[in-house]
Amino acid sequence: MAGVELSYFRGMNLRWNIAQALEVRWWTWYLARKDPASYVQWKKQYWLNFFRKFDLPLAPSGQLLEVGCGPAGAFLILPKERLTVLDPLLPVYRMKHPEIAKTHASQLKSIALPLEVWEPESRFDHIFCFNVINHTAQLELCAEKLAEAMKPGARLYLSVDCHRYSLLKWFFRALPGDVLHPQQLGADEYIELFRKHALQLQDSRLIRREPVFDYQLFIFEK
Repeated sequence: MAGVELSYFRGMNLRWNIAQALEVRWWTWYLARKDPASYVQWKKQYWLNFFRKFDLPLAPSGQLLEVGCGPAGAFLILPKERLTVLDPLLPVYRMKHPEIAKTHASQLKSIALPLEVWEPESRFDHIFCFNVINHTAQLELCAEKLAEAMKPGARLYLSVDCHRYSLLKWFFRALPGDVLHPQQLGADEYIELFRKHALQLQDSRLIRREPVFDYQLFIFEK
């Protein structure tokens, strides 16, 4: 298993691999101060509040996919029997933080691959992709993969940091200091990206406003 995962990671570029290592390091630092049971309960409540605030379905019908779920994603509150989780770092999270990342693991179909190399074997009715798309190495390919994985009429729930100002966006692109977020786009660019793959924007909600970024939620339908 480890050899298979490593071979796929070798197919990704150096910046992506560095970003994954930094992601693991960040989670290790962050979770080191947390009581696992208390953190899982807090994270469940966080996701419940998030879904309720933005009117996201807590018990959606059909087949479900969470992309980039991390060690404590929305899978904590979504129906487990029809849920697939996709994250290349799942084995690492479950090894380093078993009390957290293994929560419900036996009930889920887990895929430990980068989105860029994943080939969906089935199609989904609801895809949840929170704070992930700007971490990818090949944005266009990932948008294509997500659209391909959706059934007709399916919905994609996508949250991402969007640049508020064009000048700063180009500045961030020119200075590759933010290794964890190689994709630097504005809201209109994300909307247009998914429109190119036949996904229609159904709703757009502001989650949080910051000096440089708007953290936004987009709901697309195929």
